Amino acid sequence: MRKLLVDPWALLAILCLAIEAAAPLSAEVPPGPKWLETAVFYQIYPQSYFDSNGDGIGDLPGITAKLDYIQSVGCNAIWINPIYESPFGDAGYDVADFFKVAPRYGTNEDLKNLCTEAHKRGMHVCLDLVAGHTSIAHPWFQQSALDKPNRYSNWYIWTPAGESVPGSQPFPGEHNRSDRYLPNFFPFQPALNYGFARPDPKEPWQLPTTDPACVAVREELKRVMKFWLDFCADGFRVDMAFSLVRNDPDNEAIGALWRYYRSWLDKEYPEAVLVSEWSDPAVAIPAGFHIDFLIQIGQPAYGILLGPLSWPNGYSRDPHAFFERAGGGDIKPFVENYLKNYTATKSRGYISMPTANHDIPRPTCGRDEQEVRTIFAMLLTMPGVPFIYYGDEIGMNFLYPAPDKEGGPSERYRAVVRELRCSGPRRRTRAFRLHQPKSFTFRSIRLGHDRMSRLRRKIQHPC
Repeated sequence: MRKLLVDPWALLAILCLAIEAAAPLSAEVPPGPKWLETAVFYQIYPQSYFDSNGDGIGDLPGITAKLDYIQSVGCNAIWINPIYESPFGDAGYDVADFFKVAPRYGTNEDLKNLCTEAHKRGMHVCLDLVAGHTSIAHPWFQQSALDKPNRYSNWYIWTPAGESVPGSQPFPGEHNRSDRYLPNFFPFQPALNYGFARPDPKEPWQLPTTDPACVAVREELKRVMKFWLDFCADGFRVDMAFSLVRNDPDNEAIGALWRYYRSWLDKEYPEAVLVSEWSDPAVAIPAGFHIDFLIQIGQPAYGILLGPLSWPNGYSRDPHAFFERAGGGDIKPFVENYLKNYTATKSRGYISMPTANHDIPRPTCGRDEQEVRTIFAMLLTMPGVPFIYYGDEIGMNFLYPAPDKEGGPSERYRAVVRELRCSGPRRRTRAFRLHQPKSFTFRSIRLGHDRMSRLRRKIQHPC
């Protein structure tokens, strides 16, 4: 007999979460913009969304053209992955100009028009804020790399050429310094210098967070936020929000940094929202974020539930996940980890478990329509703010293998597969394709904003 998709433990888990959500009623509404209480986000990866001019790349006018569709899905807010000027070594997460829209997406005026049209529909627009690093093509870095001291010399973390600091990279050039810089992710993404919480006195290149250069970087990020908030944006999702301050094991310095920004926003832009890629809500939300993603990094709850980095293997997944037909997963660790984070943050901010994102496979990977509907039924009725990755509402496939492009998820997923030491590629491909469904439409989540909002209010704020 075929095993049920949802076992009694899952029903108990949902019951526990519902009880937790119902606890002190109205007192549990977190502080922040009123619109967040009923927000349902739609994440857009702009380069592969609607292409309005036929050049093969999605663009801002294309997003504007789809606002009515996005609203019809039941979403009243969008988050757009980076749209800034960039060499696009990492899909725009290598920024060359924080104040200019990349020409392939349109112009700054196209973004303003998008925000204007969204606001007419009662929708909100959040941009991606790449706070921890830039591209090596950014003018700040180009100036910082010069051997002649200037105001940008310490805006990045430079280590002495003679020291073997793990990960450090050279930047040779006729007029460049001989020092090596520290990247924040890929080698072409040099880390901005917000300082070290506990600088090693034996390493003078490790500057404290109070150093004038680190303070200047802090203030420049505020200037970037102010520019876009004044221009049209309603807030930011912050990439790698945990990565800004080095040698900060207890998160005190990074927490103080984000609380500084949050207090400024609360005073100057009280309707703006901050969303973190941290995946540690009990740390990120007290640090000042309105929302923290619970995803494949950080806390284990999302991985236990969905196995976004596990590989389909027949009806099972490797490693196991709760949402697998073979039933090899265990819901208890998810409940324990989720409730630990939820009880610590429910009156201070929101947790979001997205349907997927640009870094992980879609939930259709190795699952059929019924399985994915079951997953969405849980994700979209959990406490917190729902995020739907574009295309998930129609059951878009996750295609693997696929060509690498601009540091996208295929490249990262291959690394994960190698790490898991899966058997040869032929077997992996077969296992994936065996259960790969055709596209389908989730009519059940196309609720319309009012109905979805009422459902969320009933679960999260019963009064």
